[in-house]
Amino acid sequence: VKSHLEETFGHTGKRSVKFTHPSYIQNDPNLTLPAGAKVILSGWFYSEDTDQPPRLSLVYFSDAPPAIPPGYSGQLDFPFWQYITGEFTIPEGTTAVQFRAITSQNRGLTWFDDASMKDESGLELLRNRSYEENP
Repeated sequence: VKSHLEETFGHTGKRSVKFTHPSYIQNDPNLTLPAGAKVILSGWFYSEDTDQPPRLSLVYFSDAPPAIPPGYSGQLDFPFWQYITGEFTIPEGTTAVQFRAITSQNRGLTWFDDASMKDESGLELLRNRSYEENP
């Protein structure tokens, strides 16, 4: 995974996650949610001179290999912080889920900040969403 904390550039606060190659950042630990539950993912991306747009997705774990749906994509090289959001429904047989901010670029830089994963009631499920705390 080619990402690290950027100490001087963030959407809010001073930190964000900086991607330099195809990569992703995920929540830890994985979360257990009931089948049929709806969650809303969101986050902020900033990119420069990339060849692929950033995206948010949810990984579903079960007894089979992990499934990663296409997710929700942002715009390519948007010159400002861009907000991406999307809703996911937990499928039957899922034992855990994992939030992922993903980049597939072969060049350029992408930053990600202010991750959010909320359940249907609006309860925030992620910790250290703005990456201000040390991991």
